[in-house]
Amino acid sequence: MAQIQSDFNLPRNSYVSFDATSLKALLKNRLDQNSSFTGQDYESSNMSAMIDVIAYSYHTLLFYLNQTATESMFSEAELYENMNRIVKTIDYKPVGFQTSVLTFESTADNTLPANTYTIPRYSFFNVGGIYYSFNSDVTFTKTVNAEEALADLQAKQLLYQGLYREYPLLTAIGEEFETAVILPGDDVIIDHFGIDVYVKSADTGKWSQWERTTSLYLEKSVSKKYEVRLNENKQYELKFGNGNTGKQLEAGDVLAVYYLESAGSKGEIGPNILDRSRLTKYNTVQFQTVFNQIKDANIKYITQVQMAAITFTNSNGSSQYYEGETVQDIRKNAPKLFGTVKSGQFCRLMRFQ
Repeated sequence: MAQIQSDFNLPRNSYVSFDATSLKALLKNRLDQNSSFTGQDYESSNMSAMIDVIAYSYHTLLFYLNQTATESMFSEAELYENMNRIVKTIDYKPVGFQTSVLTFESTADNTLPANTYTIPRYSFFNVGGIYYSFNSDVTFTKTVNAEEALADLQAKQLLYQGLYREYPLLTAIGEEFETAVILPGDDVIIDHFGIDVYVKSADTGKWSQWERTTSLYLEKSVSKKYEVRLNENKQYELKFGNGNTGKQLEAGDVLAVYYLESAGSKGEIGPNILDRSRLTKYNTVQFQTVFNQIKDANIKYITQVQMAAITFTNSNGSSQYYEGETVQDIRKNAPKLFGTVKSGQFCRLMRFQ
């Protein structure tokens, strides 16, 4: 390794071997070689105090130098916020918290007539203060008027631990790639895939549901899509298009955000906990206004009274709660998606040539 041209003749990386104590000893040894200075040998002297200040100041600066040097590199970063910022440059979106999921069995009694029904999104169970919810509309068919096991219902859907919450309405300012940060509180756990967005157009006054996309660069100019990214502070950012890649929000558009709030590991349950629990329809004034405008008029949604005719059980326990990607997970997973994301962006850009 190349040497630094100085009286010390040290390797270039020798700075990492110094701390306050070793630097203080080095300063004292150098001063001892000159008979003009003697105060360094007395701990209470002004010279000794000056040496302490220099040595410990150097130690602090060296710490920050080392942190800055390593935390700016993908292969060396150890702090989550730094790694998160680094992979943002390649459009990698770290996976955040994932709530427990639950399989179930369901049976409809003879009071529910044979027909095709749809359970509306966000309907939930309350099991001793632990909530499990449907994250989308679920359609099933009852074929007979007698009691019947609803095989197609239990085969189509999982229950997600948590209860959907309404975030305060947001108003768009109409800028390109407008971004909204969801700040529900420091102790609130949001399921990574449990965020839905509805937009009320400033022009028409009508609500519409916008869909989540992995990358706006793959979307058309009129696509009602948005990206979700867990940022360096572990808060979710919603990013919308610019009118070329994804539809741009107009000034005055109103955003209604619904997110699944998880109880974390406390929401994990064992077998048979769901037995005889009744399903409850999600019903708020704001949601009903939004839902009435976006729902399909040809779909027969099940009523709260009809829900009482269906019993649910769970012969298996829930899955475990997932804490989200760590720094090491990101270091392993980000390179796998780099090529896919970049090639997709290139293909999207070629459409404009």
